[in-house]
Amino acid sequence: MKKIVSAILALLLVSSISVCVFALPSKQATVKKEHTGGTATYTYDPTKGDITVTIDMKKGYKFKGWTINSDYEIVSGDISSGKIVIRPKKGVDIKHLAKVATPKFEKIDSNESEETTKSGDNGGSSTSPKTSDNGMAIPMLALLALCGVAVSTKKLSK
Repeated sequence: MKKIVSAILALLLVSSISVCVFALPSKQATVKKEHTGGTATYTYDPTKGDITVTIDMKKGYKFKGWTINSDYEIVSGDISSGKIVIRPKKGVDIKHLAKVATPKFEKIDSNESEETTKSGDNGGSSTSPKTSDNGMAIPMLALLALCGVAVSTKKLSK
């Protein structure tokens, strides 16, 4: 009987730990597209429905702004900033993510300061997005504690 209870307890322990460890993968999509003056990075966040677009310019080019190619609402940033967050007013087709905004560039003279070629802020986030809710962890731990109490009670009653 002790071996069966121990095996059940071990199985519950392993299953409760695995519930805490495994999470659903993020469905965030990122696309990079090369342009004449630099690379645009498009990141779609399905939890908010937003698309973050950033630019990384090549040397010798100046960023002039974005051309928004569809019906979108600007959430943060503006047309002239190196980072802009936009929300489509209709659904997002991930296949065409790189077509939502097109960067405009201007070739600069070698005399012009390099400070003008820097892009906007890079987000600065050091945390990853939440991927899932571990709602089963607490019930499994409660079940595990209940089994421990049952085993303890059984041992004390002998």
